[in-house]
Amino acid sequence: MNARPVAKSTSINRELFFMLQKSLFFFDKMADQALRKEMDLTLAQFHVLMMVYLHGTASQQRVAEMLQNTQASISRQVALLLQKKYLTRTQNPENKREYHLVNTSLGTSLVKKGVKVLDVLLRETFSSISEKDKEKVVHHLNTVIHSVGVKHTHLHCDLADMENMESCVRENLKRL
Repeated sequence: MNARPVAKSTSINRELFFMLQKSLFFFDKMADQALRKEMDLTLAQFHVLMMVYLHGTASQQRVAEMLQNTQASISRQVALLLQKKYLTRTQNPENKREYHLVNTSLGTSLVKKGVKVLDVLLRETFSSISEKDKEKVVHHLNTVIHSVGVKHTHLHCDLADMENMESCVRENLKRL
């Protein structure tokens, strides 16, 4: 008798998984197109600038960890951002193999402009969803993220304090 509820649960879990995957792909593509159009900046480049902005300075390895990306991928993005003069890179005097990244004033202004571009895009995208429903989705996604152990290493929030997670994330985003 329990086979049917388990099968339904499995089906819903799969559907949720694929919907989240599809949504992520859709939002990444949409954000990338908006940033390219408005600022000639890819979403990957924006992410690097954002991580450096949030921390003031960061090594390439730290940025790769925060973005859960490979060193090679981050190195390519950093090279392009250095070429465009959006970042500076200095060698760590204590570890000659490590470099510290810092946004230039142009890089910092692009982060702020990029946040505004994405805010407009997201406001339009989510305009048909009530604020209460958006808050519920954020809460549930935070619960899922926390349950699988993914760390918000780029945010200064205590994952154990789920009650205050949403306000902490909002506070981090306000700094932009």
